[in-house]
Amino acid sequence: MTVGKGETLPSLARRLDIPSRFLIAENDLKSPYTLSEGQVLKVPAIRSHTVVSGETLTGISNRYGVDMTQLARINDIPAPYGVKVGQVLGIPQNEPKQPLPAAARDMAPVGQPPAATPAPATEPQAQPAQPQPAAQTGSTVPAKADMSVEPPKRAGSLFAWPIKGKVLTGFGVDAAGLRNDGINIQASPGSSVRAAENGVVVYAGNELKGFGNLLLIKHADGWMTAYAHNAELAVLRGDIVKKGQVIAKAGATGSVTSPQVHFEVRKDGAAVDPTQYMEKR
Repeated sequence: MTVGKGETLPSLARRLDIPSRFLIAENDLKSPYTLSEGQVLKVPAIRSHTVVSGETLTGISNRYGVDMTQLARINDIPAPYGVKVGQVLGIPQNEPKQPLPAAARDMAPVGQPPAATPAPATEPQAQPAQPQPAAQTGSTVPAKADMSVEPPKRAGSLFAWPIKGKVLTGFGVDAAGLRNDGINIQASPGSSVRAAENGVVVYAGNELKGFGNLLLIKHADGWMTAYAHNAELAVLRGDIVKKGQVIAKAGATGSVTSPQVHFEVRKDGAAVDPTQYMEKR
């Protein structure tokens, strides 16, 4: 675009609805950032958003349909990724959200007839579901899933409970033939959800229908854990987390109506009963 007569960087930023810092970075402008009439500037594919009371980075990401990891990166927001009232954020336009890792593609929300998988006719309905075949890896894993990042060593042989609470729904197939690939744990709204083991976050988003705000953490030795229905996420894709670290706030996003955590444990892509691999309470 061409700078008009009397235009300044602040006035141009207001007219374009773009934070000034993005115009500066895109055009390599130097202090004191004086513009000249007729000067040609490149306009970044960014719009602005001013944070209001009650907003969070997770909510803003969901509102605009952008990847929360990208949103935090371009705005230089450090962990735990909090935002302040009045803070002006740059929102990338047409920024695609991160693809789902291959390990998440066969996840199905519990108790949802359209998404749940009926048990095979030859399998007694009262019996737990058999683990699904391992998900493909390698070239089938999207690049943005960061599956290549090696997780740290595990802290122990058993997984910790991600939250304290009553188990609402167990693992396996119920009498109606609906499958639950994990367990659902009752939670208080906003209570802390913690990493079950040392690992690396390979997914943080809400693209998987029915799961709401979802985290997937990759662990050593082919293990992965999933944490769904969170109100807010406290970590981003690529973050290294420690066992017991707060990774989210519990909520009721997705297909549930009360605060809870849907928790899954997978070995080489196959869902297993989490309670068989978790510490005793």
